[in-house]
Amino acid sequence: MTELVAEFASVVEGRELGGDVSRGASAARVYKQLTKQRSANATSGVLFGAEGAQQRHDGKWWQSESDTWDLLARLYEQRQQRRDVAMDDNMDASTDDDATLSDFVRAQDLLERDGQLAEYVEVRRWLEDTAREFQPVETRKGYLFYTRRSIRTQDTADSNAMSDTTQLVTDIDPDASSRQRRDIAIEDHEYTTSLLRTLFEYVRRGRMSDAMALCVESDEPWRAASMKGGLFW
Repeated sequence: MTELVAEFASVVEGRELGGDVSRGASAARVYKQLTKQRSANATSGVLFGAEGAQQRHDGKWWQSESDTWDLLARLYEQRQQRRDVAMDDNMDASTDDDATLSDFVRAQDLLERDGQLAEYVEVRRWLEDTAREFQPVETRKGYLFYTRRSIRTQDTADSNAMSDTTQLVTDIDPDASSRQRRDIAIEDHEYTTSLLRTLFEYVRRGRMSDAMALCVESDEPWRAASMKGGLFW
């Protein structure tokens, strides 16, 4: 612990750092590297049992600490860039009235002039970059496969054999469950839950194209259309 305190204190003392905002960004980057190395050291040669679990816990804790310093470094650098741009004489010339500019250029100009919006965008990038690995759901062809099969069974069975399917929807469309106030087959419900979780994880990481491709490949293209409406073109 004494060694760790000394490492952090040496940064606070300002060794090899600049001043003002640049000093803050430089210090945050140093802390990021220090904590990242601590995370690597904590998980090197991981043991089994309780001691191994504690090592993995420490490694995750230090990685989270490193990610936090990474965010601070990004925000410091963002503010430094805005300060540099503000010193440019051309900053006073707004592009709002220029009809020849594309929407992309207008968006870039807005980010340069709106510091809070620019920081929101940087936080979003940080969230995407620091997201952990995950296991996506497998692609499954055939929308509501088990529900569809149950409906066919219900149509051909006698009334005694229908007792366990009478609470299922009778139509196969995305709104059937809410419209009829009925359920879908449990297997389809479980897959839909896993699919939505995977879509969230993709969007969380900024992987919109992967999320939309999964929807199309799983025979649920309307979900892809909904997400596509949120993209900047």
